Amino acid sequence: MFAFLLFFSQSIIENQCGIYTNDGCDTCTIHYKDRNCGWCKSTNKCIEYKGNETDCDLTELYYNQNAKCGAEIPPPSPTPWPHYEANATFCYAMTGEWCQKCVSTNVSMSCGWCHSTKECIMGDAIGPFFGQCEKWSFTEDSKCTGKVSHGTIVGLRVGIGIFIAVVCALCIFGCYKVIKSPPSEDLDPTYEIIKNAQ
Repeated sequence: MFAFLLFFSQSIIENQCGIYTNDGCDTCTIHYKDRNCGWCKSTNKCIEYKGNETDCDLTELYYNQNAKCGAEIPPPSPTPWPHYEANATFCYAMTGEWCQKCVSTNVSMSCGWCHSTKECIMGDAIGPFFGQCEKWSFTEDSKCTGKVSHGTIVGLRVGIGIFIAVVCALCIFGCYKVIKSPPSEDLDPTYEIIKNAQ
């Protein structure tokens, strides 16, 4: 099961453009800037453009800002570098903000959040462009949104379950002690009435 999940998650990471297949050609080709996505006319799929190693014939690939979906496909050009409008000042200006704002403000600015230093700096999915960061978020991942991991949730549930079981056991034991103890003459007013009636 773990191997299946590992393979599945790796295939999703490797095929970032595939998530735009259901959105159509226009949405797919917009993402040529940040993910090198292109639309394959023959397969109707959004794929990552890797130059000559593409999964689609270049004469059937809508790619780059010059490609208009449905129009004639322009002749292929040399593989471009990924398009970044990177601006270190723009990213660093959001350092006092929070992770989600940093990674989602402007995708083409290539801002990422370093959890270790709590800074918004330039980078990509691999890490920062300059320097190193141990805990890095380039998208709104679980570290960025503050969602706890599955293991933490299971641990909390087990801990809360044990706590509730202990409290219930103490309550049951306390009730048992009260029920089994002999009645107190000081606390039972009916005892005086019964004693005087005899």
